Formats: sequence, structure tokens, C-alpha cells
Amino acid sequence: DCAGVCGGDSVLSGCDDVCDSTLGNDECGICGGDNSTCSGCTDIIASNYDEAATFADDSCDYNNGPYSVYFPGNNNDYISNNSEYYNDITTNFTMELIAKPESSITLNSETNSANNAGEDGQRYAIYPGFGGSTGDAGVGISIGTNGISVYEHAGGYMPPLLTYSQNLAGFNHYAVVYENNQPKLYINGILVHTGLTTNKTPHPSKNIGGGGTQNDYGHFKGYIDEVRIWDRSLEGDEISENMLIEIDPTIAEGIIGYWRYNEGGGTIAHDISGLNIDGTFQGGVTFSEDVFFSSELLTIFS
Repeated sequence: DCAGVCGGDSVLSGCDDVCDSTLGNDECGICGGDNSTCSGCTDIIASNYDEAATFADDSCDYNNGPYSVYFPGNNNDYISNNSEYYNDITTNFTMELIAKPESSITLNSETNSANNAGEDGQRYAIYPGFGGSTGDAGVGISIGTNGISVYEHAGGYMPPLLTYSQNLAGFNHYAVVYENNQPKLYINGILVHTGLTTNKTPHPSKNIGGGGTQNDYGHFKGYIDEVRIWDRSLEGDEISENMLIEIDPTIAEGIIGYWRYNEGGGTIAHDISGLNIDGTFQGGVTFSEDVFFSSELLTIFS
């Protein structure tokens, strides 16, 4: 045979035609290659799209912005994700976003007792995922031109643990910080209200703009940008320092979801936190060039 063994079974093989070789071609057709000769970003929506690339190498950059996302407010207008909430994150976490609401909401009285107040009159910028009957509850944020509420959602349970009345016209930055199971609300970097401590096991939620046709408890109407989810409770100075800028997720401690919405086209909102929890546009959700400017923020409490 090719190894010089009488009666042996070794044969010339592999892309290099060497005795007993297992070497194969890479995705580019190069024998023993590492895909580097044809790899690159193959998504035409990305800012660094490479029309010559035939092998996707996870290098796509979607910073075509600045853009935001517009939600018409109908019952199928939302951004869906792979699950309703982060089931491994609880007790201490942060959800933050920039939003410009176009309609009001019903501001219900705060309670941590079981009721279904959140099933009507809301506009969920972040929809509270359904926690079932095991003691878990997804946390969501309803934002209107007249105020903001934080709701939790489980079986027979959808109460507002935090409600804050305020004229919220225009773009503003919102951060809901859960610390030891108690929500705190920051608007434009200022702590404005602390809600009630929950009796559930709360989790940050993922679906943006509402819960879809099967969960028509109120879909957000207006613009959303810069959504970030953290697995820790942010401090006030962290919120105020970073609320006006796009942060670097590679050095941001504890970020588990980050959607800039700067793609400007297509139907995918790419998560750049490193966990790749990409969202999918549903219904009439679209990218928009209506974005916030630093001069618009920090005006409510000045």
C-alpha cells in the first residue's frame, strides 16, 4: 500500500493526496485552510458587509446609525426574542432604555398583591414575561406621555410595584433598577421613585414593545432606542455617566442584553452584548431616523 506495507490497506487520501491523510478543504475550498481567504461579514444590512465573502465569520458590525425603532402600538407590533425573560437572573438587575411615548397609560396604584391591573390600559416598552405559577415573575416597563409603571407578570398576577406620574413628552432615558427585589426608577440619571418590594422571584424581560397577539395587554406606541439589560444593580452615577453614549459591551461588566437599533434596515435587532439574543421585528415595527439628542434629555427636572 502507500505506506509500503505488503497487503496493507493504507491509501492516498485527503485533499493533499497523502497516505492516510484526513486533511480536507475549508469553506473557501483551500486544502488545509482556515476559512480566512473567503471569510467576512455576509449580511448585506451590516455596515461592514463584504460582497466577496462567502463564509460568515461573526465580524458583522450593525452600527449604520443613528437610528431608533418606531412602534405603531398595535397588538402585533413588537420585537420578539428567544424567550420572555432571563430565567437565571433575579433579585438584583437593571433594565434601561431611551423612549419617546406617543400615548398615555393608565396609572394604577402600587401594590405587590395579586391583581390583574396590568392587563389593561398599558403601553409596554418592555413586556413583562409570564412567570407561570412557580413563584417566578417577569418584570416589564409601561411608559406613556403621562407617566411610567413597573409591572410583574405571573399566573393570576400582574400588579404595578412602581407607579410614577410625570409629563414624559419627548425622548428620555429610563432605568429600572431592582435591588434586593425592590424596584427603583431613574429618569435621565435621577432617582425619582422607589417602588414596593416584590413577593415573587423577579426576572428582567426580553420582548420589546409588547407581548404579541397572544398577550395583548398593551403595546408601546412611540420610539425606543438603546435598550440594555444588566445582571446587576447599577449605581446612580453609572446610569448618568453612560445614558447619553453608546457603551462598549466588551468592557461593560454584567451586560447581558444590548440592542442599539442602528441597523437601519431589515427585520433583525442584533444583540451586541456577546450573548447574541437577537430580536425579530413583528407587525409594523420599523427603523426610524427620529433619534434623541443630548439637548433633549435632562429637561424634565431642570
